[in-house]
Amino acid sequence: NMIYQEYQIISELFFVFSLRVLLFSVVLMVLCVNPIHSVLFFILIFFCSSLIFTFLHADFIGLIFLMVYVGAIAVLFVFVVMMLNIKRIER
Repeated sequence: NMIYQEYQIISELFFVFSLRVLLFSVVLMVLCVNPIHSVLFFILIFFCSSLIFTFLHADFIGLIFLMVYVGAIAVLFVFVVMMLNIKRIER
């Protein structure tokens, strides 16, 4: 019983940590000037969303989210941004 309570507390702490990383990544993705960094924060957003689904005991949705979005769509975004050769605007 005590071990289960400790496991639940640790799980809740990881859940809150992943939520905070998710919100921080969303803010940085929007405010970032470099498009490559924005895409990398976008990948981190997908990864944290997958972790949140896993903590909510939706393991299949979390795994599919990870494979489809991080594995395919985010990698596609990285290749598109790299192929467009977007220059950074100097201030």
